[in-house]
Amino acid sequence: MTSELAPIDVRQVPGLARFVEEVLRTRKRRRIVRDDVDVAVLIPPASPRRRRSSRSRPRGMSITEQTAGIFKQYRLAQPLTPRQEREAFEQGVADEVAGTGGG
Repeated sequence: MTSELAPIDVRQVPGLARFVEEVLRTRKRRRIVRDDVDVAVLIPPASPRRRRSSRSRPRGMSITEQTAGIFKQYRLAQPLTPRQEREAFEQGVADEVAGTGGG
């Protein structure tokens, strides 16, 4: 179960406001301690994520269109028959069991 954090207006606590400004300016965390015991941590808010530039991919092309044919170099001239596929699979399993890794 999540609970809402109770806000503290730093304008009502001038000493705290100074540390808050420092954390915002430096983007570095600060520990708040009492008698050498951590009681709180001031953490800068997350930076807003920058959107990717629309130039990262050509306009109008989906990710599928961009990656179409990416494995073309691995294509066989003739597809394997079901029997050849089974033999290749069995050989791969046998190699793995034997610890050779196939190569």
